[in-house]
Amino acid sequence: MITAMSRGLLLVLYGILACYCDSSGVEYLCASTASKEAPQPKSHSANDQPTRPGLSVIPQLIPSTNAVSLEFLTTPCPSELRQKLQCLRLKHEAVLNIAHTPEESASWGSLIAVATYLGEIRKLTISNYVALPPALNVRPPFVPNSKGTNYTLYFAGMDPHLISNSAAREAYETAIARNQSLGQMNELQLEVIPSIEPTAKAALFTLATRVLPRVSGKGDHKRVSEVADTAQLTPSEFKHFMKLVTDAAEGQKDK
Repeated sequence: MITAMSRGLLLVLYGILACYCDSSGVEYLCASTASKEAPQPKSHSANDQPTRPGLSVIPQLIPSTNAVSLEFLTTPCPSELRQKLQCLRLKHEAVLNIAHTPEESASWGSLIAVATYLGEIRKLTISNYVALPPALNVRPPFVPNSKGTNYTLYFAGMDPHLISNSAAREAYETAIARNQSLGQMNELQLEVIPSIEPTAKAALFTLATRVLPRVSGKGDHKRVSEVADTAQLTPSEFKHFMKLVTDAAEGQKDK
């Protein structure tokens, strides 16, 4: 009876604990039984930061003036993924504000700012991106104890502060951060970019038809090319872009 109960307990433990070795060095693989629809438990990490990005880099609120909006749009987003996601969303709101300003208020500065934003999005875009799903719970690293004779048992998803071995704790925190970055990269490539890129492109083309006919002389394509290069337009997009600007210039002449 006792033996059967012990075996049952071990089977349960092996299914939910992280994979670690006993003193004989045999590794047990953890088997997750959670459904795909189950919400992902929050993994604790000493490196967790508040979701708000640094205020020195990203405004707390959507820029309220056009000048601030233009400076914000032309400033690259932070490299840290969590901050980058919020930065891009705030820039998206700034672009919407610029796109809805009166036609006569459209300026060369606003056009270049939106082009810079679209170019930034396209530099971040990974073609044919394949999502790598993050782990449901992060497995602590496989590290021997201080004596080096056997291995300490750690739980998947445990608080890193509970790990006394500094090398094991740091390795676990690194694994948690790497796992979190997988989810953030998936969000960037599969959710954020597809939602903001079309709007940025439409705003750019609209602003171009308002601004470029005023600031470019006849046959002067230097500024048109500057906008296209900054926005990283494809050859086919540039051809359409050029036609829109030319048609807009002709339309203004007829007025």
